Amino acid sequence: MKASCHALCQASGRRQALQLLSSLWQSSHSCRRLATVVGVLVGLTICLRVLSSFARSRPLALPRQLLSEPPGSATRNRDTAASAQEKPLIEEIAWSVDELAPHRGTILWMIKLYPPLHNAGAECMAHTMNQALLRRGWTVVVALPGSVRGVYEGVRLMDVNDAAALNEVLVREPLVMMQLNALGSRAHHAALEHDLHVVEVVHNTWELSNSNEKESLGPQRLHFVYNSEWVKRAHEEESRARRSRSVVVRPLVDWRQYAVESTREFVTLVNTCENKGGGMLIKLARAMPHVQFLGVRGAYGDSVENHTLPNLRYLNNTPRVAQEVYARTSILLAPSQYESWGRAAVEALASGIPVIASPTPGLQESLADAAIFVDTTNAVGWVGAISRLREGPEYYWKVSERARQRAAELDPRQDLEQLHQLLRWVASRG
Repeated sequence: MKASCHALCQASGRRQALQLLSSLWQSSHSCRRLATVVGVLVGLTICLRVLSSFARSRPLALPRQLLSEPPGSATRNRDTAASAQEKPLIEEIAWSVDELAPHRGTILWMIKLYPPLHNAGAECMAHTMNQALLRRGWTVVVALPGSVRGVYEGVRLMDVNDAAALNEVLVREPLVMMQLNALGSRAHHAALEHDLHVVEVVHNTWELSNSNEKESLGPQRLHFVYNSEWVKRAHEEESRARRSRSVVVRPLVDWRQYAVESTREFVTLVNTCENKGGGMLIKLARAMPHVQFLGVRGAYGDSVENHTLPNLRYLNNTPRVAQEVYARTSILLAPSQYESWGRAAVEALASGIPVIASPTPGLQESLADAAIFVDTTNAVGWVGAISRLREGPEYYWKVSERARQRAAELDPRQDLEQLHQLLRWVASRG
């Protein structure tokens, strides 16, 4: 400023002085405008940082149609089929039996439930097996009560109670498959009547089906697929007595289909019934009010829920579990009282989501050393395990990396080959 005044005093004449004053005014005015712009930009940057920090500290809003709305605390048995029917995933096509492969080239499932209307672990396993068998050249028909005649992802669906239509399929000599006992007697009766083979998929340690017809089939026409080694061992004595052929096919989870980028907002439990840990989820939400918890309603069982806790919300059962659940999950909980394998836990591994699980034989076999095991009665231990993962970034990412490795180790191709070879061997028998 001093230099400017000196220049003004040296100006020779009034016009030069006025011109110099005008130039100084414009220069100072430009500086003020520049300062204003800089101030606005700095302010916007600060606001964006504050908003970003706020967003990271709170869960993103879930789609309204997926979140539970009713207030209050309740234990309810929900019919999740209604929510699945919002999107018509089944093509209602009047397919013909003439399309089916003849003489044991077709697989006929006789079961009670199936995706997309029922998405529990056993049913998801059946569907992933069927998709793999379709790629191997098999024709697959699923007969279940009340089904429309249609096609779901290449699998033909029909009503098992339509006796005439079912008989048209049976006379083409399919391999009959069944699971979970619900239609076991009917499957055995159909196999006896039409001189067919039965392959029973076994998911639990107590559930080998029993019927007079089954005893009449004998070992030559009755075969078993077990979903884990420990389930097979549980039935080992009976299997030896029957002299039936069997293989182990673990629930088929291809990590490539479940790997997603996760926003890691929620500590999640999939299936909020009591056996799977719905009560434990509520205890943890109460004990850790600063942590956001998500409960996903299961495809079966009474959902144990509490809608009074602001940090606990619920999501309806969905076939899009990777996109709608794992894509929002930071830690998956598996506090099951009984678990023959643990499909949801294995699915979560694919996205590098750390799993805290109860030490059931099935979960120990499926997760190996890739999970943190805590007894279901030790609520304090579960709080501690969650806190350690949340508060120790290096530890979290170490567990996350081991999860991805375990998911890759559980490559389903070898199990699929064993299943394919068993079915080919069965189809070749008289």
